[in-house]
Amino acid sequence: MKIRPFKPNDRKAIIRLTKGAFPQSYLYKVCTKKQADDIFIHWAKELLKDPKSKTFVAYQSEVVGFISISPFKKYWRVALLIVDERYRGQGIGTALVRETQKHTRALFVKTQKDSVGAKTYEKAGFELIIYNAIYKWGKL
Repeated sequence: MKIRPFKPNDRKAIIRLTKGAFPQSYLYKVCTKKQADDIFIHWAKELLKDPKSKTFVAYQSEVVGFISISPFKKYWRVALLIVDERYRGQGIGTALVRETQKHTRALFVKTQKDSVGAKTYEKAGFELIIYNAIYKWGKL
């Protein structure tokens, strides 16, 4: 597995990975599955268009995961981190987070403490700063 910056030809793979990636989200409780998927896909597309955001992809023979970070005040926040379900548990998410750490001095992310993502951030050295919500890495 290798990690590199996003290229325009990765767009379809990122959209494919985004669809249905957050089944635990409250959106799937208040919207139809298609509506919720559309919201997340729109979010991913907006991140990819934003010249200030940075996206990195993990790939083997295909894109198997990605992370997008965006500026927030004087810090960076993890906007999206998705690993293909078939490749989870192999350290890909942690490797993607560590790649973004090479390009920033501090990161934060809002996630649920009991989510799969929370474990990934903890492995990458993040610490919980607000119960059940905010993790940080670096000096904020």
